Amino acid sequence: MRTYGRIAVWACLLGLIGFWLAGKIRQDGVIRTDLLSLLPRESQQPSAEAALDHLSQAGGNRAFLLVTARTQEEASKASTLVADRLRASGSFRYVLHKVPPPDIQEVLGFFGPSAPSLPPAGPTLRTAFLERCYGTFSTTGTLTLSEDPFGSASAWVRQIPWPQAQLKWSDGLLIARADRGEAGVLIITEPQGASGDFSVQQKVVGAIEEAEQALRRAHPASRVLRMGGIFYAESAQRSARTDTDRISIGSILGVILIMLLFFRSFAMLLCGGVSIAAGVLAGAAGVVFVFGEIHLITLVFGVSLIGEAADYSIQLVSARLSADEKHDADWLPKVLPGLWMALATSLLGYAAMTFVPLPAIRQIAVFALVGLTTAFLSVLLLGPSSVRLLRGGRVAPIFGWLATNLISLGTKLGRGSVACTAVLMACGLLLASQVDVEDDVRSLIQRPAELVAQEESVKRALGVGLSTQFILINPEAGTDEACLRVEESLRTKLGRCRDKGAIASWTMLADVIPSAERQTSLRDAHLLKLKEEDAALRSAFTEVGFNPDPRHWQPALAPLTIGKFLQLNASHPFRHLRFEHAGKTCHVITLADVKDLAVLRAELTGVTGCLLVDKPAAVSELLGDVRRLGVIWLTCAVGLTFVILLLRYGAGRAALMILPTLTGLAWTPVLGAALGVPFTVFSLM
Repeated sequence: MRTYGRIAVWACLLGLIGFWLAGKIRQDGVIRTDLLSLLPRESQQPSAEAALDHLSQAGGNRAFLLVTARTQEEASKASTLVADRLRASGSFRYVLHKVPPPDIQEVLGFFGPSAPSLPPAGPTLRTAFLERCYGTFSTTGTLTLSEDPFGSASAWVRQIPWPQAQLKWSDGLLIARADRGEAGVLIITEPQGASGDFSVQQKVVGAIEEAEQALRRAHPASRVLRMGGIFYAESAQRSARTDTDRISIGSILGVILIMLLFFRSFAMLLCGGVSIAAGVLAGAAGVVFVFGEIHLITLVFGVSLIGEAADYSIQLVSARLSADEKHDADWLPKVLPGLWMALATSLLGYAAMTFVPLPAIRQIAVFALVGLTTAFLSVLLLGPSSVRLLRGGRVAPIFGWLATNLISLGTKLGRGSVACTAVLMACGLLLASQVDVEDDVRSLIQRPAELVAQEESVKRALGVGLSTQFILINPEAGTDEACLRVEESLRTKLGRCRDKGAIASWTMLADVIPSAERQTSLRDAHLLKLKEEDAALRSAFTEVGFNPDPRHWQPALAPLTIGKFLQLNASHPFRHLRFEHAGKTCHVITLADVKDLAVLRAELTGVTGCLLVDKPAAVSELLGDVRRLGVIWLTCAVGLTFVILLLRYGAGRAALMILPTLTGLAWTPVLGAALGVPFTVFSLM
């Protein structure tokens, strides 16, 4: 009864773990799907990670839709239908279809009083004034002549790099020119919930698909193009769940089939099934407990533990069926040392993986350590009780015949089989050294071709070509003024990069608000020009009958600041370029269409207070370093395993036991390359 009592306690404990895990999984963000969440954070550059998080939060929860049609009128009707359907679905916090006209007067009113502190609109004040009065200077979106006689403020507002510059506002709609000469209407949405929640993703994608179906019925020639991380996340999570289900079902069915074919015992299935379920459950709970989340990739790997967890019960039952019925009491002590040895060697390898500086591998290592240990303990508790039900069970004759013949073949070959295996291992190592490796993290992210094509179409239509690389402005002073000064020092360098074709463009706050130092310099230069051109200006004013306000001759200082600008409604497209970290202010310079990073890095070399952030490249470099170190790590793990076997079985037997493992390790990358599977750091697992 003590045995059954222990089993009951163990079952209750696993049940509590299951309830705790289920409660955690219901929380948003516990199950992750984005691959970047498994990548290492650059702890040596915490401000870079803060910038990445800031940019991700600024736009990561939005979805952009471009509804296209042959004419603008048809696109307008089609977009209205789609927007109405999306609102009715209840899956979105907001659906932005029509927007008010841009309030350019708000922006002009902000910069107007500070016109003397802005760059001049002409080589001389007289030239700028006459150009303002008679020349080609457009009066659209400008201040009045009395408010801005030299056009400085109006010209400055015109050069601000508004992100939506390629969109045309028409009757409240944002119109863009799409591919094939079609007209497109932009719809901006935000999901009702966290974009990382799979249920939210399903609702969003389902609502858009329903809207597309209605659109095809009413406007067959119209299309809905998507852009946003939520679509990739939904596709990745759906694919991962499908793979997990496929692998799980296939593995479980395979284990059941093998157990029935070999042992023809339902007690064996009970022992193996419970140990597998307990291992996967405890492994998942262990990862959530340690990391606070679990990635679907970890779950997919965890399913592969089914076979290894079943090994313990297979060895236990094999020993029981091989034992003499008259010596039942002797079989269990004989098999337990081997089981402990199998567990120790497995845990040793996974324990070494916890030192790898990759969260993905550490999650998998914790899953394996907890899962295998739990499966082993389950076999120890349940195994002796279940095998008591095996009276009459026996190995299927065909497999007994195969085993006997294999043993006989090995006996005949003798040392020749060992020599052949050693040669095979050496050949595998030689071929493995020639296998191509893949360290680029972007190659690990499988993006659906259809979504990529739609995103590229939307980017071309909107003129959006932001790259994953950006420049972090993080001066020691940690103020807006210090950041603006660094940005202004980079303007010429970025211009050279653009001229060389290394980048297409950039967006930075210094192109919106000059630094206080530059404003003071420009104002002093303006006052000097007023004195130098006093006579010429008075003559020009008289010529056009302009009577300036006396304040124009001695303008008051009206400094522009980032804080005041960001309070404007029109500043929304630039708010993501500034954030706070560790009590300091940091800025971001976003880059478009980066073509040559080497040229960009060369220009930025030696500039203090700025950092070129290229997370994919940095992670790819780290993956390469870990992969190279992984060979040493794997060698050490094999060496430690050999030492354990040596202490238990002696040198000769230890070498024979580890030789098949080494052969398998050598040929795995070779066979993978033959099947078109790239060798990555994850292959070392």
